[in-house]
Amino acid sequence: MNWLLRVKTTLEKILERTVIVSMAVLVLDVLWQVFSRYILNAPSPWTEELATILLIWTSLMGASLAYAAKEHLGVDFVANKLPPRLLRSTRIFGHLVVALFSCLVMIRGGGLLMENAFNYHQLTPVLGINWAWIYLAAPVSGVFFTLFAIEFLLEAVNEKPLLTDTE
Repeated sequence: MNWLLRVKTTLEKILERTVIVSMAVLVLDVLWQVFSRYILNAPSPWTEELATILLIWTSLMGASLAYAAKEHLGVDFVANKLPPRLLRSTRIFGHLVVALFSCLVMIRGGGLLMENAFNYHQLTPVLGINWAWIYLAAPVSGVFFTLFAIEFLLEAVNEKPLLTDTE
């Protein structure tokens, strides 16, 4: 099981660095967009499109990272308001829903979206990037969400149930 922890830690570090780099590039892109538009009076045509692409990837990868750190707002806010005896079953249910959503909507649905973009040769107007590469963010993020949900689900199942509300 020690190797599994190392794999998870490595995946989280890769995800974290990816989010940091994409966010930094996004900031530089938007700064250049503002500079070229208002200082040079010659807006760059590619900056808005790149910002959109980076925002899609950064937000989906960042959401995966937040879930991995158990800092995703929707995951624990409601559950922590419940009586302790219901907390374990609520966590199990919540992680099951996340895993199911990630598999069906993000991985499968995102894969179908990518397939359609490839089949119809949908390209971005300025950069000419196939939209399938942009849509790839959904299945990649879905894989991360699924892996983390399975980990948290196993933790919740193995958690000792609380029998009283005295805490």
